[in-house]
Amino acid sequence: MKSMNIAFFTNQIPDSPLEHIRVVGPISYTNINLLMGPELKNNIYKNIYEADLVLIQRVFPSDFNTFKKILNISRTLEKPLVFDLDDNLFILPENHPDRLAFGVSRALMPMLYAAFNSDLVTVSNEYLKNSLSDLNGNIKVLPNYIDDSIWTFAPPKSQQIGEAIKVGYMGGDSHKPDLEMISKILIDVKDRYADKIGYHFYGIKPPDAILALPDTIWTPIKTYNYADFADEFQNLDVDFFLAPLVDNEFNRCKSSIKFMEYSVLGVPGIYSQVVPYNDIVENGKSGFLATSVEEWKKYIELLVNNPTLRHQIGKNAQNLVKENYLMSQNASKWHRVYREVIDQRISKQSSNSVPQAMAETITHQLHDYQQNIDKKLSQCYTKLNAVKYELKARELDIEDLKEEILDYALSKSWRLTRPLRKFNKIVKGRNDH
Repeated sequence: MKSMNIAFFTNQIPDSPLEHIRVVGPISYTNINLLMGPELKNNIYKNIYEADLVLIQRVFPSDFNTFKKILNISRTLEKPLVFDLDDNLFILPENHPDRLAFGVSRALMPMLYAAFNSDLVTVSNEYLKNSLSDLNGNIKVLPNYIDDSIWTFAPPKSQQIGEAIKVGYMGGDSHKPDLEMISKILIDVKDRYADKIGYHFYGIKPPDAILALPDTIWTPIKTYNYADFADEFQNLDVDFFLAPLVDNEFNRCKSSIKFMEYSVLGVPGIYSQVVPYNDIVENGKSGFLATSVEEWKKYIELLVNNPTLRHQIGKNAQNLVKENYLMSQNASKWHRVYREVIDQRISKQSSNSVPQAMAETITHQLHDYQQNIDKKLSQCYTKLNAVKYELKARELDIEDLKEEILDYALSKSWRLTRPLRKFNKIVKGRNDH
């Protein structure tokens, strides 16, 4: 394979899960030289000049001024621009935690503009490709794989009937709606099996009613370094995992990476009967696919009561991952896709210039609006800190004044007590006579 240089611009740490799974991990198995890191922004022209291809990811375009600079330089130097997306953030559900927190709101228009103007958009699955097809005519699928350099396959777990069972779940805070979907089932199962079953939640804090159950463990995420996370996660002692996923357009655009990470541990999983899981899981063979509350409960109880079945499904799932989803065996896809867009050397030509021009002007307006808000917030914080400082100074002045008044009162009271005592003595003497 012919070597190449890629300038990779991201606002995340290079070792985070997204960067590792989508870019850093697979590229480490190729002869691609990845130019990356915070220092890349210090000399954008030089780094793009030395690269064969420019790569940006996810919400990076929210730094719109930097992105426009990268875009203009890549056009001037005729270097293809690739935009990588692993989620369709344009269609976040109304109850999604990231939407409720406005976590990606300011990035949406810049991302839309980036999707319009990129020479290539890379995504993690076919459903996401189809979902974004109106934004760019050149979209390629680079699926997510398990990095076998940091994940070690454990022997499929064996267990005897009657031993206590630990049921696991792994996911971030954005999966709150998914976990709430099966919360009542987990409580019901615990009520039925009592000491025979316990839960271990890694990442998201479970609902209080589940956290309060005996034998429930909650392990908050300790690191966002993907290799460190993999090392810690592989030490969990779990008998089978759960992967609920609400069936909506946004979730159908996700990948099945959780199936791969669960399977590395040699234990089975129960998954929602939705894309992406029904594309990879064969129901009853490499996992279970639940379509209803009743099926979730049925499959959980089935795995609780059948250690032989747990062992066999865990083994099947692991073999499936080993045969088809190792990063080391599929990384050449990244080299091939990038090489194709480099060799084409086709400058991006809009097939629909009106929406692109509109997207650019809207993005600029929203960017200016956000900067104005940030400026005003900064001014408010400055004024607030000044008021806090002034109040603190006044509190100190008041304390000093209190001490002066007290000292003055004490000094006056001492002078008044002498004649008062003398008067009392005279009065007392007269009364004695």
